[in-house]
Amino acid sequence: MNVSTVAEALSRLDWKPDCVVLDLMLPDGDGSLVLARIRSQGLPIRVAVTTGSSDVVRLQAVLDLKPDVFLTKPVNLSALLEGLS
Repeated sequence: MNVSTVAEALSRLDWKPDCVVLDLMLPDGDGSLVLARIRSQGLPIRVAVTTGSSDVVRLQAVLDLKPDVFLTKPVNLSALLEGLS
């Protein structure tokens, strides 16, 4: 499944995907909201976060949510697959 907004991603969490590849900069907001919801609900979903941001404060806030994989852009596909396996 492919979604492109925070709203779509949040509405699909009840589908209980095995993993999510999450960009932080989405058209309708910050993708970290999706990661925060996954963690706060204790959902067994592995999350890979990708970003091109260099904002240290923002990045630390995301890391505090403990993504399973954190990758900067451009994304190395091998690293992504390894981190989610």
